[in-house]
Amino acid sequence: MKSALMLAITAASTGNRASVFFHLDGVKAITAQGALKEGSGQYPRTHEAVEQAQAVGVGLYASEESLMMYGLTSRDIIQGVKVVGSTKINELMSESDAVLSL
Repeated sequence: MKSALMLAITAASTGNRASVFFHLDGVKAITAQGALKEGSGQYPRTHEAVEQAQAVGVGLYASEESLMMYGLTSRDIIQGVKVVGSTKINELMSESDAVLSL
């Protein structure tokens, strides 16, 4: 998940439009508890990577269905991550020049 954020940060920093969609277990990483887990090696903690991504304009989206599956709401995740349904995600992907799935 952090590698997706780092790729998106790099893309946005070089003038490309980039977004990250948190789905299934990925939504747990952007909760208050999950985001504070230690970074590993060259990667920052999740909350730091999210802040960096927001600073360079990366679109951050969480799956509404995945949040519901884990009993989470928008109040449980990092501020600035937009909660969207599957229809919106399909729309974003169809408008993209490239989609990476990590």
